[in-house]
Amino acid sequence: MNMKILIAEDSPTEALKAKLILEKQGYQVSRAVDGQEALQMAAVEKPDLIVMDTIMPRMTGYEAYQHIKANPQTGDIPVLMLMTNNGATVQPQPLGADMYIAKPYSPALLLEGVQAVRSRKNGYSDNFLAIMSHELRTPLHELVGMTDLLETTKLSAEQQQYVNKAKISINALSVMVSDLLEFSELEAGQLDLHEQSFDWAELVENTAVLLQSRAEEKGLNLSWQIDKAAPRNVVGDPKRLRQVLGNLLANAVKFTEKGQVDVTVTRIGGSDEAVSLHFVVRDTGVGIPPEKQHLIFEAFQQSDTTHTRNYGGIGLGLAVANQLVVLMGGNLQVASSGIPGEGSVFQFDLLLPLDKTAVTLPEPPKIVESPSLQVLLAEDSPTNQLIATANLKKAGHEVTVAENGRVAVEALTKREFDLVLMDVAMPEMDGLEATIAIRKMEANAGNGRHIPIIAMTAFAMQGYREKCLAAGMDGYVSKPISADELHKALEPFLERFQNGQNGRQKVGETAVSLTKALEIVDHDLDILEMVVEMFPQEYPSLLAALNEALAAGNGRDLEAPAHRLKAVLGSVGSGPAFALAAQLETMGMEGIVEGGTAVYQQLQTEIQHIVDFYGQSNWMTAAAAILGDRDG
Repeated sequence: MNMKILIAEDSPTEALKAKLILEKQGYQVSRAVDGQEALQMAAVEKPDLIVMDTIMPRMTGYEAYQHIKANPQTGDIPVLMLMTNNGATVQPQPLGADMYIAKPYSPALLLEGVQAVRSRKNGYSDNFLAIMSHELRTPLHELVGMTDLLETTKLSAEQQQYVNKAKISINALSVMVSDLLEFSELEAGQLDLHEQSFDWAELVENTAVLLQSRAEEKGLNLSWQIDKAAPRNVVGDPKRLRQVLGNLLANAVKFTEKGQVDVTVTRIGGSDEAVSLHFVVRDTGVGIPPEKQHLIFEAFQQSDTTHTRNYGGIGLGLAVANQLVVLMGGNLQVASSGIPGEGSVFQFDLLLPLDKTAVTLPEPPKIVESPSLQVLLAEDSPTNQLIATANLKKAGHEVTVAENGRVAVEALTKREFDLVLMDVAMPEMDGLEATIAIRKMEANAGNGRHIPIIAMTAFAMQGYREKCLAAGMDGYVSKPISADELHKALEPFLERFQNGQNGRQKVGETAVSLTKALEIVDHDLDILEMVVEMFPQEYPSLLAALNEALAAGNGRDLEAPAHRLKAVLGSVGSGPAFALAAQLETMGMEGIVEGGTAVYQQLQTEIQHIVDFYGQSNWMTAAAAILGDRDG
């Protein structure tokens, strides 16, 4: 990769975390402790990218940015700014910076910023993709929601036929949008595999069954054969494997007018630790001329332009499938004579580790009655309000609608809710700003209450989930949202109610959320362990600086140490202490010291709870168990 990155960060903990994240990806990393040193090092080292904190001693990131851009020697170096959640209110964001990410950030979010710079060098614009994602997915969400609601009403046979046709078209459009966005992420190196245990034979069968009705409509026979002697429980990314097989089978059905489509999987090798599988999808369709076969794995290409008119599509499905197979360690190949009726054969091999811990007999599902929640829905679109409200009420929940973030914040001052569904893009106050305001409000109340907030957004680019979590949200669901997807997003919180907990009680009583701490480091226990080791070395001096500012009655001097402490607290998964540090930072921005001593004392108590928590010998065992539950 050989990309040189200069980190300008005064916090040793934050600098170490960023360095470890970037070096694991093969980047060359150096560090400056403040803006002034960053200027000097940038002129000498000529890095490919500067990752710059905004608030630092001697020279802030804002000032350093202006000097870097004004210097002909460094003016073309892109700068990624690290900002607090409310950093934009401190002073205007510098024009021309390539990206802004909020602290505490996850490895995925930091790498997204770095990849964004690399992508732009290749002519891609992440900002354009994010906007396009939002603008396409928002009307798609409305179409999915309205057709789902329409289907629950009493329909005549003719009306049901129209609804079925509409759903087919909507699904086709959704596939095109997903292909376009995933291809862009693959090209930019932003799409990762998420490995877990799964039964590959069951996956193949389920994928084929889903396409069987489509094949039968065309009079085709779709069959599948699997090697029954091959071990079935493996470790890999089932979503991406299902996507590849689904794409190949869908293409085979689409380009075959008569005959059959077959998928076969056989074991071709392996060991006690892994199995090598050979996947083949064969059809009797139109075929692909040998001279055109090199085109089909390229973006926006089909072997014959008449296929686009006859069969539809934008020529991205095979390009995405090919890159996904490469990402999984395989090589997608095609063979065809090009003679209509003789069809095509697509094949690839994958080496998948065996899962020796797989449970053969799953536990029977627990049947429980879902509780009724008091839900605050923050959504500006009348159509989306209608869809979400109808789906929530059908599930037995009570719904109050707020048309923007400001109204949602006001509603929470007047009554209690169990959960907030928060759209991200809204007028007056967006969902991220509203969430930050709600978390500050909870911190000021000092009672430890933490209402669950689930983001609803049409921004589907990688890393956006981390932005929502960094703002203080607890969950994330991407539009378009079907009724089933909405209920799945609520499931973890419904389980909390089943266990006698709810969003109105003190769910934030514990000083540390190991789950959140692991999310911040992208579930890398090695990085979390190093961050925890650095924590006692850094927080005492920051607490001392806060105490000194309060004793001197100088509110402005609260901002810098509170800003730095907040980032460190976020990295160790602290909710209560993080909120208290954010409160002191806000007081510093406004030059206020009244009430600061009480907040400081609360902060001291919460930090001691963090120290006690990580002082326990079994915290790493607990973290490993969380990772095991996630992977299993």
